[in-house]
Amino acid sequence: MRTILLLLSVLLNVWMGLAIIRLENYRYAVQLGMCADWDKATGTGVSASRDACLNSQQTRTSPWWHIYYALSDTIRR
Repeated sequence: MRTILLLLSVLLNVWMGLAIIRLENYRYAVQLGMCADWDKATGTGVSASRDACLNSQQTRTSPWWHIYYALSDTIRR
């Protein structure tokens, strides 16, 4: 039983880590102003193409940097 709980815990942590990497990459791409087909002032633009563009961007050299910046930003707040 303990082994099953340990395995489930590891799987949950990996899944959450991948979500953090994806969301931090997206957040940083927005912050850098990548995918400029979006008008921030009026909030208009093609949101589906912007979303696809932001999801395809690679903003840092390693996924570990995404985890580091996401966690360090959380600690600072």
